[in-house]
Amino acid sequence: MKDYVYLLYHLGSYVAHFCRSGCIVELGVGNSTSALRKVAKEHNRKLYSVDSSNRKCKDQEEESDYENHVILNTRSSEFIKHLTIHPVSCF
Repeated sequence: MKDYVYLLYHLGSYVAHFCRSGCIVELGVGNSTSALRKVAKEHNRKLYSVDSSNRKCKDQEEESDYENHVILNTRSSEFIKHLTIHPVSCF
């Protein structure tokens, strides 16, 4: 799992570097959340983490130390249906 998080961090950094504006959206909270939060902080981007699991969202709310990290307890399909933020990098 450590290799996955390492890869995701570098992929996120690559996307944030070449897509110079917009936010980052993570569909599904889990091991990737800390890596994407780090990318968002380093590139001063807003991070939306979306998951239908109340437990996962609460865990992330307690762990997150980034004021631009929005954790939403909803289904990904509902979030995307109402998405008005552009541009966006989605993971």
